[in-house]
Amino acid sequence: MTPLVCLLTGGHSRRMGKDKAGLYRDCATQAIWLSLLVKEVVGPRVIEVGGTWTHGDAYLDAGLGPAFALHEAARAGVLGHSGTVIVLPIDLYRLEATGLRWFVREGLRMPSVLVVDQTPSWVTFGAPVEILLHRPQDGSLRALTSQLRPLKVPPSLEGQFRDSDYPWELPTTVSAP
Repeated sequence: MTPLVCLLTGGHSRRMGKDKAGLYRDCATQAIWLSLLVKEVVGPRVIEVGGTWTHGDAYLDAGLGPAFALHEAARAGVLGHSGTVIVLPIDLYRLEATGLRWFVREGLRMPSVLVVDQTPSWVTFGAPVEILLHRPQDGSLRALTSQLRPLKVPPSLEGQFRDSDYPWELPTTVSAP
């Protein structure tokens, strides 16, 4: 089964100082680059949550955050009626095909929240559509996905799943527009 992948491209990016989705990597914005990687590795079903960077299927969060946007997308049938949704934050600037393949395989095998450096990354998970149909109690992804199993990233892939919140954490291949 090919999962639907949701890219979280919204947010204020206050710590970064610039919109993370709009930073450039290999002559394309991060949002376009990540969308193309997902389409190459996983398949064509990519939904953007929170913005309109990818010029694809976007589901805006109306300022209520990604948990509510995913919930509303599930209720509207945008995510399908069954199956698994893989959710990735836009600031995985080091993600490669190897890491993406591993995470999608594991997320399809069992609903999971990624654990990096012993900490759950509540914005990186694979969840059944049924979970996303439940209204998030406090509006957070953590509350929405708290019943998912923790999935520890293998040491060889850990670097691919470390997000970048500050400019000094960016790889040299990423730059501001």
